[in-house]
Amino acid sequence: MTLLACNWRPRLLAAVVLATLMGCGSGGLAPFYSITVRVGVSGTGGGVVESNEPAVDIACAGSAGVTSGTCSDTFEEAGAGGVFDLVAIPNEGSVFVSWTGCSEVLGTTCRLAFSPTAGDTTLSATATFDAPPAGFGTNLLLNPGFEASNVVVGALPSTAGIWQGDLAARVASEQGVTPRTGSRMLKFTATGLVAGTGFFTSQQWQTVDLSAYAVDIDAGKVRLDASAFVNRVAGDAETDTRFDLRVLAFPGSPGTFPADYPPPVGQIRSATLNSTAGSWQQLQVQFDVLPVGTRYVAVEIYPYEDVVDDGTLPEFDGHYADDVSLVLTQLP
Repeated sequence: MTLLACNWRPRLLAAVVLATLMGCGSGGLAPFYSITVRVGVSGTGGGVVESNEPAVDIACAGSAGVTSGTCSDTFEEAGAGGVFDLVAIPNEGSVFVSWTGCSEVLGTTCRLAFSPTAGDTTLSATATFDAPPAGFGTNLLLNPGFEASNVVVGALPSTAGIWQGDLAARVASEQGVTPRTGSRMLKFTATGLVAGTGFFTSQQWQTVDLSAYAVDIDAGKVRLDASAFVNRVAGDAETDTRFDLRVLAFPGSPGTFPADYPPPVGQIRSATLNSTAGSWQQLQVQFDVLPVGTRYVAVEIYPYEDVVDDGTLPEFDGHYADDVSLVLTQLP
């Protein structure tokens, strides 16, 4: 501890100036303590950490874990304690991930506090910036063209990355319908696990874990675009024509999907198409901004018995899907 005369003014936090002046005004000597702040920057991306407090000179830049600039500083305080903030600002092309070492975290802000008469103190905090997840701008669905065998007949899936749902199959060209791309497409057969269930839709679902995008989603910086191509045979006067595509946004994780389904209306986007026989047509769905708190989504595609509710196999005369996509875009 160092005793200083009252006519000498060290750098002080605004929060402790009053206490310091009061100590001097009593005719005595005010004790000052050294508060050292050390800032680190980690992660695969880059950014800057700045202080919002004039008495704390921090402007620390980092890229891929290598820092430069002013990453440490020491100021004096008069035993009254104090609070100040550090702000993490990601570089273009990077995302802020987390803070460590803070007294409190408020989004991208790290709040540091020191106690009254704590003595000389060192406060250390690290901001992590990463390169954006590789999935931005790419199709996050697995087996989007149904070329692989992970198409399962069963109840709502609790595992991400597989197609699962009502009675359906991967097929090659048949009934005059050729896969849009590749050698396989999805054929919808029944409205349940077996025929005659009394339902109207033959649904297939795939869930996608979006937890890696949590920071951007909660900052309102993620758009979602989904699409699916559908086709059907001409059939006859009783052949159904309707197809639907839905994207459902959820908190939690894909393992809880069977219990979560369906979400509130505001977390659903859907598109409906009355199809024309013999041609691949596209359904498109968009979340302009994914809801805050979204941690996974489910893509749901299905034909709908809009003409005749047929209870015998095949419930659908020849209804197909191919080339389903789900793409995230990072917003400014």
